[in-house]
Amino acid sequence: MDSFFKNIAETSRNLSTASDLLTKQITEFESALGRHRLGVTAWVTLKVEDDREQGLEYREALGYGKHKGKWGLLYGHGYPDVDDNPPIDSLSEASREVKLMAVAKMPALIRELEKQARELQQKINASAEALQSLSEKIGQ
Repeated sequence: MDSFFKNIAETSRNLSTASDLLTKQITEFESALGRHRLGVTAWVTLKVEDDREQGLEYREALGYGKHKGKWGLLYGHGYPDVDDNPPIDSLSEASREVKLMAVAKMPALIRELEKQARELQQKINASAEALQSLSEKIGQ
């Protein structure tokens, strides 16, 4: 029995060290994204579960956006059909299981961020052109 407690204590330390490393890497990834100052929000689905009792879908999502005044990686979860404001938390505060799912979806999140940034750029360019045209008409 003594070896069991020794093994479980060592396993616990190793798991804690690995979890701390994952959280550190997530924070560094978040900082790297932040340095680009995109200023756009994007979400990708992590998991969808059917809640047969309520007849609703429970969704978990990975996002990047502004929350509580700071840009960062986000974890959203809830019933989007009925939640006007589903819970959103910092990914760094999420469970290990959520962090593991999120890491697998990081490439998809980057693609979605790029897509959202390109779409916003096109809207901005179109608005600037429309305003220039209007200014030219006024100036005539």
